[in-house]
Amino acid sequence: AEHGDAGVARASDVALIDSTLRDGGLWYPEGVGVLVQQASRVVVANNSISRFRYSGINLGWTWTWDDTPESAHLVAGNRVDTIGMRTLSDLGGIYTLGDLRGTRVVNNTIRNVTSYDTQGNHGIYLDQSSSNAYFGYNLVTHTECDGLFVHYGLNNTFDNNVFARLNALSDAECAQFGAIRSNIQPGQCDLDAGDTLTCIAFNFTRNIVDVAFYGQQPIISSGGAPYSGSTFDSN
Repeated sequence: AEHGDAGVARASDVALIDSTLRDGGLWYPEGVGVLVQQASRVVVANNSISRFRYSGINLGWTWTWDDTPESAHLVAGNRVDTIGMRTLSDLGGIYTLGDLRGTRVVNNTIRNVTSYDTQGNHGIYLDQSSSNAYFGYNLVTHTECDGLFVHYGLNNTFDNNVFARLNALSDAECAQFGAIRSNIQPGQCDLDAGDTLTCIAFNFTRNIVDVAFYGQQPIISSGGAPYSGSTFDSN
């Protein structure tokens, strides 16, 4: 363990490898497969995580731009399947919060993500202030709605991922959303110059996006601000 502010011990250098986690949330549906909070250098690799009523893997627990101990996690080679199960909402196969400096999420497979309200589910979900992380070579498939939702953050990179058969279980409630979504809530993240447009900055390069149910939604959508400061290249 490491000691942070006020001498509080925090977990570090922990590994969960080659494990099977299945059928969670039977008594407490909000339970997730793997929960990493207030920790650093945690490895979650080559695990099978399935049939959870909320998210599969959660990293971080800070909704602001404040410094956090979360850093240098590795989430690699996991199989995350059948998440949400139409029980809860606002969830993801892999879900993050806050600054995750140096974290890498690579070579994971995420499939069959649903939620109670058929809107609040995402394959990869970067919730508030998720920043400074790399997502590469992941496969996200058969999500009820979008494959990726960035709910504002900074300096995240998405490279060489495949988002396939998105909106595969969709209905009209998903028609207003894109397969890849970004959002910002103006005024919630005042940066150096008070320019909230930079709060959605990310790089999205060399990815494949395939939508099973097109409806009326765009492939990529943004709420609250345009994609100022973001890079889309060779997708």
